[in-house]
Amino acid sequence: MKLLDHPGWEYNGSEITKCFEFTHYMDGIDFVQKIAAEAESNNHHPDICVGWCKVEVSFSTHDANGITDLDFNMALIADQLIQP
Repeated sequence: MKLLDHPGWEYNGSEITKCFEFTHYMDGIDFVQKIAAEAESNNHHPDICVGWCKVEVSFSTHDANGITDLDFNMALIADQLIQP
């Protein structure tokens, strides 16, 4: 299963979701800006929920009514954005 290659990501019926935690609120906001730029350049946009030092990101492919390789690729990109 491809989800095993993406630690922290969970399958929620028709999407994959991960909650990213940050030390400071603005670190989460910086992450949102980076993932938004990647989403725009890949023409695949997640649902993003911002909380206090947490950002929840969900990917799905609406045309497929579920998840596709594009969602897994975007999950990998999201994970790479928080690597030092």
